[in-house]
Amino acid sequence: SSNPKNLGLIYKSLQNTIAWVENKSIATLASDTEAAPPERFWVVITPLKDTAGQAKALVDMRVSLKDIDVLTRKTLSQSLIILSITVFFVLLLLINHFRFFEYAVLFRRLKEVDQMKDDFISIASHELKTPMAAIKGYLSMILEGVVGKIEPKTKEHIEKAFANVKRLDVLVNELLDVSRLEQGRTQFDMQPVDAATVISQVIDELRVKAEEKKLKITYQPLPEPRPKIFVDSDHLAQILDNLIGNAIKYTFKGGIQIFHQVDQENLKIIIKDTGIGMSPEDRQHLFEKFYRIKNEKTMDIPGTGLGLWITRELVRRMNGKIYVDSMENVGSQFTIVFPIIKEKE
Repeated sequence: SSNPKNLGLIYKSLQNTIAWVENKSIATLASDTEAAPPERFWVVITPLKDTAGQAKALVDMRVSLKDIDVLTRKTLSQSLIILSITVFFVLLLLINHFRFFEYAVLFRRLKEVDQMKDDFISIASHELKTPMAAIKGYLSMILEGVVGKIEPKTKEHIEKAFANVKRLDVLVNELLDVSRLEQGRTQFDMQPVDAATVISQVIDELRVKAEEKKLKITYQPLPEPRPKIFVDSDHLAQILDNLIGNAIKYTFKGGIQIFHQVDQENLKIIIKDTGIGMSPEDRQHLFEKFYRIKNEKTMDIPGTGLGLWITRELVRRMNGKIYVDSMENVGSQFTIVFPIIKEKE
């Protein structure tokens, strides 16, 4: 012993006896329960041998496990914290997964309902088309006097009915256009087109409406030779009819100007009016389906809110762009941009 007071003392234990008799080292795990906290340690007994290999003495050592136990408890505590956090995130991911799954199911159902709505609109519009044409035809015949002379009061009522049938016919046609565009069934016959020719035809068709409101339409075509654009001429006419027609509807005095700007890449068709204009908030929603500007100036103006949505979709599908700039009580300016066809050198 390293303590002089222990010299000469005789210490007996089972472990010492086993180590001495078997002439080999042994180790046992023990703990000091009186310590706070209890401390574990290894009791290692090793015989000291002479050159002949015979045991002459025993060395009894205690190796403390205090540091290892502290590190183990710390590691276990940290592992439990990490495990708890991991379980929390796994549960969160599972909850989100089920939520996303519900959203996916809901989205699929909404798509199915939306498709059913589109199918209904398409079928209803087609079914309305034939009787609408028949009603228009009969009313037109009555107004033209084909079936005989009618009283002025009766004629007035029939004219109102005919005007409403025409409005309903516009709605049916626009619903059909929306259905075809959404289902990708709209046909495009893309050809090189001189925009000035189409614009002039549309202006000629709308000039009477403008003159009824004492509005002046002016058009400044580009000088020849004019650049051509690659579009469907019928759809271009539909776009221009919507935009110029709207300019006439929402302009009460002044007029509408149509002119061009051209650069090396694009041709711009600009339609500028002196109408009621619109607010920045209205401009943000202008091309949405069924959106209409609602105020005192527009409440008596008929419309479906579909024309500008159809216009934008047709422009996009012919590789064009459309912009609008407007100021309330000043007017609006719509700009359509199409790539020009470059001549081969």
